[in-house]
Amino acid sequence: QIAGMRRRQRDLLLALREKITLIVAVTVLSMMVGLGISVFLIPKRYEASVNMIVNMRTDATAAMTSDDIYGSQNLVNTYAVIIKSNTVLNRLIAELELNISYEELYEEIIVEAVNHTQVMRIVIQHEDPGTAERIIDTLANIAPQIVADTVEAGSCKVVSDVYVTKDPVYPDTVKNGLLAAALGLTVVVAAIVLKEIQSDYIVDEKDVTRKLGIPVLGMIPDVEVK
Repeated sequence: QIAGMRRRQRDLLLALREKITLIVAVTVLSMMVGLGISVFLIPKRYEASVNMIVNMRTDATAAMTSDDIYGSQNLVNTYAVIIKSNTVLNRLIAELELNISYEELYEEIIVEAVNHTQVMRIVIQHEDPGTAERIIDTLANIAPQIVADTVEAGSCKVVSDVYVTKDPVYPDTVKNGLLAAALGLTVVVAAIVLKEIQSDYIVDEKDVTRKLGIPVLGMIPDVEVK
């Protein structure tokens, strides 16, 4: 039984080696298809972002304590909810005259803490880098006052310029190409292995050696009878 399993494994490896040209061709073709889809069919998206610092108090002259810093870190999630509220985003949509709903804009905007610090980062991805920049810039202008009015004991302040990526951040062309190549490789290898497992026919001398484990001493040629 062990010998049979080893023979079967050897047969599969030989079958894959014989089809190596097909395997390489399918893998390369799949990668090219993946790259083509990423470049020509999937809309590109650019990212704009800005950093804001969160404070528990509006008094900027008093010295900050460790408790203040810890409390400010905890306020990031609260400020994120306020910044993504309909009060803020609907005002932003009206000012920029965006053709987008509150729900759609809410899904596109990300507010996150930067490495567990007092700094929070506001990010958006959009097909138009100029629109992404205007959204983040407007949001950075209107959010601090609304936050201060809502959280009377706290404030937030912009600490960086709006940054817009020069190159699209989506789709990841290289990643998609590699995934497509891996998918093509998997499919063609699986097809070859499945065909080999299901095939018990002996077609040529290679099959005799592979399946029976005996050498071929000679072959009888086909003779056409006239």
